Amino acid sequence: MSELVVCAWPLDRPIPYARNSRKIPQRAIDKVAASIKEFGFRQAIVVDKDGVIICGHTRWLAAKKLGLREVPGHVLEQGGWEHLCLAAEYEGPGRTTSIGFSDPRTELGELLWPERFGPVEIESLKRSLGSYAAAGQLLQRPSPAGGGLIKRHWFRYFQPKGYNFPPVIVSMPDGIDSCD
Repeated sequence: MSELVVCAWPLDRPIPYARNSRKIPQRAIDKVAASIKEFGFRQAIVVDKDGVIICGHTRWLAAKKLGLREVPGHVLEQGGWEHLCLAAEYEGPGRTTSIGFSDPRTELGELLWPERFGPVEIESLKRSLGSYAAAGQLLQRPSPAGGGLIKRHWFRYFQPKGYNFPPVIVSMPDGIDSCD
């Protein structure tokens, strides 16, 4: 395994991933820019071997907003590293890496770093980011756990009394609890 090397990259060297489905809100860029201005970079922009951004689009845009000439960059080469996704709130077991790492937290909702990002900060971020951005930034997932535009809880199994039909999935708007 090679060493982790973070180096200064000219701002125009990282290439945004062209098929990134996440639309980064300006308020998120502003918040990250304010953080970088106050504390500096705390996490490098991760790129693939061709310089395409894998992780760090918001940091890259914030650096552009601040007029920085360089950003810390790290190349994540195929096969050289295991990429760990650690959610800000524990969502349960199921994410074990090929090297055997699994999240040591055991309680659902347990925070990753409560001394730095406590319940108040996490809830504030959720409100300001919105459900999709919060899922991406805080939970390392592409959409909210309960669904995005289509909610998982909208689907229920319905079997009319006295009939022996195969189960049918019925979509119901929020607020309706039964098919009566």
